[in-house]
Amino acid sequence: MITEEEVSKVIGMSRSIVDVCRQNGRLIGLPKDDGYCYPDWQLDKKHGVVVKGIKDVLTACDGCAWTAYRYLVETYPDEHEQTAYEKLRQGEVELILNHIGAIQSGVFT
Repeated sequence: MITEEEVSKVIGMSRSIVDVCRQNGRLIGLPKDDGYCYPDWQLDKKHGVVVKGIKDVLTACDGCAWTAYRYLVETYPDEHEQTAYEKLRQGEVELILNHIGAIQSGVFT
């Protein structure tokens, strides 16, 4: 987990813009006593951007950062034994959204 300030440095935007991104469902920010912490795996540090699909996952989770976080840290059920966020980082947005949808509807993949 990283701080809002660390996120702002990675993506090259002010802390207030990072906060707006969190509020608008473009970043997963988890509440803590003195603000928010951010999973660093949602950032592409090499390119200074948020990983593609984070906004879609948050939308699928009705904007709940904790729900999105829980889905993304789980191991995806295939032979590769990667977490869902690792799949997302590899560009497997539709795969992860379909998996989340299946879990939410009670059909496990």
